Amino acid sequence: MKNKDAISSFNFFEKLSDNLKIKLYSFFTTPLLLKVSPRIDSFDKNVAIVSIPLNRSTKNIYKSMYFGAINIGAELCVFYIIHKLTKNLKTCRVISQHYSIDFIKKPKGRVFFYCDEVQKVAQTIDNTIKTGKESSVAIKGHGYVLSNAEEQTVCRFTVNIYCSVQVKI
Repeated sequence: MKNKDAISSFNFFEKLSDNLKIKLYSFFTTPLLLKVSPRIDSFDKNVAIVSIPLNRSTKNIYKSMYFGAINIGAELCVFYIIHKLTKNLKTCRVISQHYSIDFIKKPKGRVFFYCDEVQKVAQTIDNTIKTGKESSVAIKGHGYVLSNAEEQTVCRFTVNIYCSVQVKI
């Protein structure tokens, strides 16, 4: 696997750096992302976890999280994986083909978005680079809220990603 070095370790300073990069990127390109205050909680060779707090910007009149904020967290979870795996690869392009989310319960606290298909994304990117053929894969995950030391699932999401090799002209 060519991307092993990208997912070998995720230490405190890398976590701090990535959270700062998300804030700077969102400040200049997507201010709405900055408004929901996402945080990278964990990333390793198997799992990525991103969280969004329930605060004044993300809370609706029913004291639960807006659907839009939940969508931002779910999509950021998958695309953070893609960013980490392709940051040193100049030839691979990855875009979202289809996105679906099932809302199960109203979130009443910080929502953690969990995706354990990092290896699946890494294999798809490696196969695309090796063969030069386009490929797509469905990445699944779920969002949960910690309540009384128990995980309560609030949503399930699927993002279909499309990988292709960039051709230089």
